[in-house]
Parts: sequence; C-alpha cells; structure tokens
Amino acid sequence: MLIFIFSCSPSIESSYGVLGIDLGNAHSCLYTSDIVDCWGGNLSGESNGRPINAQDISLGAYHSCVLSPRGTISCWGNNASGQLESTDRVYSSFSCGGNQCCGVSNEDVFCWGVGFDNSFSFTQQIRNVSVGSGHACILSTQGEISCWGNEFFGITDAPSGTYVQISSGDYHSCALSQEGEIVCWGDNQYEQSTPPSGVFVDISMGSFHGCGFQENGDGVCWGWNQHGQTNIPDQKWYGISAGGYHSCGIVQEGWVECWGQNSVGQLDVPSEYHE
Repeated sequence: MLIFIFSCSPSIESSYGVLGIDLGNAHSCLYTSDIVDCWGGNLSGESNGRPINAQDISLGAYHSCVLSPRGTISCWGNNASGQLESTDRVYSSFSCGGNQCCGVSNEDVFCWGVGFDNSFSFTQQIRNVSVGSGHACILSTQGEISCWGNEFFGITDAPSGTYVQISSGDYHSCALSQEGEIVCWGDNQYEQSTPPSGVFVDISMGSFHGCGFQENGDGVCWGWNQHGQTNIPDQKWYGISAGGYHSCGIVQEGWVECWGQNSVGQLDVPSEYHE
C-alpha cells in the first residue's frame, strides 16, 4: 500500500510540507521533514504520530513504521504477530502489509511478523520490496520481479519483463513497466487485477483496489468500490496511496485529500495538511 514518488512525477512546491503518505486498513499517516502525523483507527496506537525525521513510511493493517535517514526502522501499533520487531540492520528500503514487514539490506531481504520470520538472499541488487497480506515481491535494479509467500490466486507468479515500480495489495500485486503500462496478477474477484490502460507514473494497491496517476497528474482508481474508495476526486495528483477501504493522495498544490470509507475518521486529514 506504500506510496512511491518518482522524479518523473510532477514537481511540487507548497507550504504544506507533505513528503509522502501511506494507508493501513483504517488509518492514514503522512510525513514531513520533521514529523509523522496519523489519523483514523487507533485501537493499538497505530495512529500515534511522533516527531521524527523520516525518509520513508509504510503501514500494515494495524501498525505503522518509518525508515530513518540512517537506515533504521522504528514501528508502533499492534504487535500481536511481532510486526513491530524489526531486525537491527541498516535498510535502504522497506514495506509493510497485513501483519508483516520486509526490509532491503544490501542484497538480502529480512522480514518479520506473521509468516515472515525469515530472510532471503538474492543474486541481483534489489531496488525495493512490496509486502501484501502473506506474500511479498522484490523489484531488482534490473527491473525484474520475484515473489514469495502464500500462493493463493497465483499471487507469487510474477510476470516477466522490465519494471520500474511494484505495489502489493492483500492478494494481488501490480507493477509499472518501463513504458508506463500497469501489469497486475493475483486475485481478481473485484477486478483489482484489471487495471486501466494508459501511461502511468505512480501506482498504489489497497486491499482490493488500486489507484494510479499519469504524467499530467490525472488519476484513476479501479477494483472494489463498496465504500467509494475508487471514486477519485478530480484533481491533479503528485502522489497517491490505496488502503483497506479508503484512498488518499497528495495534490500538486501539496495538500492531502482522502476518499472512501470513513468509519473511524481515516479520511479526516488534519487541517494543516488539507485545503
């Protein structure tokens, strides 16, 4: 569910200071240069933001984690499956999903949480990792994808080809090709693995839906829409993230807008980050 912001995305200059955003099942977090701010569900403290210098952020179902500029990971929220217990290493990137997380350290991937209490070594250098609910995928610096974990719905059957981004939902994953085409695999019960055509620069997968936007900033979401999570507002986007049953994005003016289910305030963006 992690948001990635690429250099080909539209530039952003504003007083809001939002650098990135990610969503869990029913909570949302963003980070600026000196704080992580969260809102929504908070049964396990997953929305307890904190003053911290974050380089990246990733949320699981009911927990939140940040990557510091030093490469260390700190987490808070639900720890029933050990999903807060990151290994003491220096990471270049990481991802959380469901009740687990994985981080990239050199050519190794270290995972923690339910079903992922192990490490994996790869012969190629790894650009980043994306974690779903019981499965994970890595994207190598050569653009190749490898997946492991639960094999339901063919979720570990990664496509061949060369890609620049990958994002995993609960039981499906999508990747962005060098040409900007979205390619998806896994569960397609709600057409979450049937992406729109077009040339995209950023994508994010939620539990059973996905969102993305094109170079001109136009956005689109697809998949399950019971709560309006694919009813993307008419904005020009700089970043986007799909969660459990809601979605949020950063508009090119720099503020955050959310849509979909709002059962516990997961759409209620703090006023300082919202127009």
